[in-house]
Amino acid sequence: MTIPFTGVPLHELGPLVRRIDQTGYDSVWSAESTEFDGFTPLVVAAEHSKRLRLATGIVNVYTRGPALLAQSAAAVANVSNGRFVLGLGASSNVIVEQWNGIPFRRPLAKVEETVAYLRTVLAGERGAGGFKLVSPPAEPVPIVLAALRDRMLGLAARIADGAFTNFLPLSSAAQVVDAFARPEKELACRFFSIHGPEEVALETAKRILVAYATVPKASRSSDTSRSSIRPIIRRSTARAVPGRSRRSCGRCGSPGRSSRTGRSARSLRHI
Repeated sequence: MTIPFTGVPLHELGPLVRRIDQTGYDSVWSAESTEFDGFTPLVVAAEHSKRLRLATGIVNVYTRGPALLAQSAAAVANVSNGRFVLGLGASSNVIVEQWNGIPFRRPLAKVEETVAYLRTVLAGERGAGGFKLVSPPAEPVPIVLAALRDRMLGLAARIADGAFTNFLPLSSAAQVVDAFARPEKELACRFFSIHGPEEVALETAKRILVAYATVPKASRSSDTSRSSIRPIIRRSTARAVPGRSRRSCGRCGSPGRSSRTGRSARSLRHI
């Protein structure tokens, strides 16, 4: 489940995390876009849960230096007693360059360099430039990579402990599992559940999909999902994303309404 919840202050998140833990969810994932940062909600979750895995989903490799990323990862691993998973990604030119004024260059190489640095420093060794953690994590911190395109999915299969996909059409789930081709590693996908009257929920889904699909990086997403993303981009200018496209990435409507999300999602190995 993704945290925090829109409209819920962080000081009210703890009791909700306890309910998530008690209900049987296996993990909570933070998001870092226009809400809070990716680490702070997980610190709150760590203090109010006993078994949940806590993952950033995702933080990017540009807007924090590698030493700061290592420090933040070590802190959440410590406060959660080893339940932390570091989800990393390149993010997009909008977040990195337009919002933060940092050049968005060589994303594949930048992700690979950052993972190599973090592996070294989180293991208690001295990294490039001389930085060394005083209190490195007692156990290795799993690293998963956000992968929208084939090359990043291949990089995740090669250097990470898993991959994390987003806005993946259900019809492409099996293709992504096959393309990842690493059954010993973990593969996760965020499926969206938007509650409320179906038509209202579908309109909300349309706004989310259009905002995501019109980011240049998303519009060049992997071959496994490009056939579904491109029609969304074309229709977005006409404000006519069809219900079928909106339903393909999650569930819209009342909780009791039947959906194929659960059945299709079983083809992915969840973190």
